[in-house]
This record gives sequence, C-alpha cells and structure tokens, in this order.
Amino acid sequence: MKRQWRTILFISLLASMIVLAGCQLGNRSATPKASSKTASKVVKPTVPTVNYISLPTAERAKVIFAFKGIQDTGSTDTSGKTGTVSMTVTNHTRKSVRFDRSKFTISAPANANVTSRLTGAFNVKPGKTRQIHNIFSHVNTQYFVSAGTFLYLDQHYPLAYTYNTFSDDGVTSANLKDKKVVAINTPQAAQSQESSTPDNTTAASSSSATSTASSAAQSSSTTANTASSTQATIITNGDQAKALMAHAFAVMEETLTVTPVNGGWQVTSNVTPLLSAVVHPDGSATYSDGTTQSYAENSAPTNNGHP
Repeated sequence: MKRQWRTILFISLLASMIVLAGCQLGNRSATPKASSKTASKVVKPTVPTVNYISLPTAERAKVIFAFKGIQDTGSTDTSGKTGTVSMTVTNHTRKSVRFDRSKFTISAPANANVTSRLTGAFNVKPGKTRQIHNIFSHVNTQYFVSAGTFLYLDQHYPLAYTYNTFSDDGVTSANLKDKKVVAINTPQAAQSQESSTPDNTTAASSSSATSTASSAAQSSSTTANTASSTQATIITNGDQAKALMAHAFAVMEETLTVTPVNGGWQVTSNVTPLLSAVVHPDGSATYSDGTTQSYAENSAPTNNGHP
C-alpha cells in the first residue's frame, strides 16, 4: 500500500513540473510579440508645407531663384525681338515651399509689368530643385537690357534683377547684391557715383568727337530739356544709356564708355571714337552729326541709320 502511495506522489510531482515548464515557455514566446507591437507604433515626422510669402525673411533667403532667357527664333514685334524665360527654384530650407505660377511678375520702370501666363500651384521639397519652363513667354527683350526685377506677388518679394537675363549664364538671386546691377536699379545712387567718379578712360583720340557731340547737344539743349521735362523719364543712369546705345550702334556694350554731361550721358565707342552720342533722360539721343533720334528709334529692332 505504501508503494502505491509513493508511486502516486511521484506521478503528481512529475506532472506539476511539466506544467510549470510549459508556463515558462509560454511567457518567453509572448515577449517578442509585445516588442513587435511597440515597434509598429513608430511614425516618421511629416514635413510642413508653407507658402513662400509666409516664410520668415531668413528662410526666404534660403530659397534661390535662377532665370534664363532664350530669344524666340525669327520672332519680332513692332518694338523689338521677343524671348521666353524659364525659372529654377532651389529650396535650402527644411520646409516644403508652395508657389502659385500666376503670381510671378516682371517689373520694369520703363515698361508695363508682365505677369506669368501660367497657372496652378507647385511645391519645392526641402533640399530639392524645381524647374518651371516658360514662366514668361514672348516678352520683349528690351525688358532685360536695363532696370527691372523678377517679383513674386509684389515689390516686397524680389527674386532677382532682370539685367542680363539673356546672357549665357542667365541671372540668379545673387545679383540682388551685385553692386553694378544694384546701381542700374537705383538711379539716385548711380548718378551720385558717376558725378563723384567720372570715367577718364576715354582715349585721347576721341576728344575731338566728344567735343563735337557735346557742342551739338548744347546747341539743342533748350529743345532737349523741354522734351525731357514733358515726356516720361526712361534713362536714369549711365549703365542704361550705354545699354541703349549698344543696341542702337549694334556693338558690344563693353566697347563703349559713358560719361555724365549736362542734359544726359555721353556714350562713345572706344574702337571708333566718331561713334558718339549724348543720351537724354527721355531716351532720345543727339549724335555727333547733330541729329537727334527718339527712344522709339534708338530701341527699334534694326539700326536707325547710324553705324
């Protein structure tokens, strides 16, 4: 009888040990499942999207714009050749920046503002670059030879100056700090600089032509001053005068020298000194032969009879 009780006790103890071992194994297998549920709850942070005009000034400075013009092939209108401008936007902020295509504008003092014909919004993600083709289409190239600014919405949001957009490299936001381009777009500063530091690099051989052109300008000063006082001011500094005459003379702008004179700016060729004219604020020019041409004639798509 004792042997039977011992056998029953042994079997009971053995069964208890098996049950305890099974519980421990069950607890161990449940642990990884709990950790997997915890890992699945990790969520990546979202990138905020902000309108360009809502960015702080410091962050707007991290959004860089580039504009490149391409002249339309064989396309002209009554006032000159036309071209198309494309835009590239690079976002160095940590936000996704939103724009409206229809809010991009070209502002030029001597011309009416031009607004993009494109519509619809687009975003530029952090660290990314976005190109918008033909943001401005069939624009008269005269907009890009003197003062002017690419804007977003209005004057509070300048993107780049328009001067030299049709050069090989185009223009970027960096030219907003370029002293030469700033002077073109700041008439009072440009005139002050020219008055205090006149250009003395004109060759001695051009002195006769300069004197002749100045005399011709003085002889017609009454007429010129009256015209400029009653007409709109188009030319406000020497760089603009030089750019206009480079077009009228059909020469490279770098070959010309400009000097402030009474009633305007004396523009003379360094290569051919006889090629000289006094440009007046209304855009008209009195040439060395004594004739005067209007701004419309000087900026026409073809030369106006002068070399």
